[in-house]
Formats: sequence, structure tokens, C-alpha cells
Amino acid sequence: MRPCLASCIIRLATGDHPEMSTDVFVRIEIGLDGGQILSALVTPASADALDRSLNAGAGGVLPLEAQDGTILLVLPRVLYAKRFARETRVGFEV
Repeated sequence: MRPCLASCIIRLATGDHPEMSTDVFVRIEIGLDGGQILSALVTPASADALDRSLNAGAGGVLPLEAQDGTILLVLPRVLYAKRFARETRVGFEV
């Protein structure tokens, strides 16, 4: 039996960042062993750190600064990571 999602990631409640607009964040999607998928809005620096860590084959835990707090990601549990080019919106602007 695989460990649950809680053993793969830990969210630390650091509060929202109301002073930061969603334009400052990058959407990422991370696939974890066990089948869970994590989607989050993170800072560009966190997305870059994730890219570097995965490309280097690093182990351990990587903190990601997300829009709703800090995510501690257990790197050996990551199967894939996707970084979206930009946020897409559906609908009409008034």
C-alpha cells in the first residue's frame, strides 16, 4: 500500500497573499506516485526551483511558495511536473 497524499506534501497555513495578484503566480501541476495530482499557483521563483531540483535529481523536501500558503513537496514522490505558460480564462470581460 502506498503512503497517503499527506506523506507526499504538507501544506503550511501561512495565510493568503492579498497584496499579490494572480498575475504574479505560475500554475503548476505535479503528479505524485500513488496517483494524486497537485495543482497550485506558485511564485515564479518556486516554479524555477522545482524545475532545477527535478532536473538535478535532488531528493529531500522542496518548499514551494503558493498563493494560499507554503507547500512542502517530497521530491522523491514526484512522477511528473507541468508548468503552464499562462493562466487561461473562459468567459467574457465586461
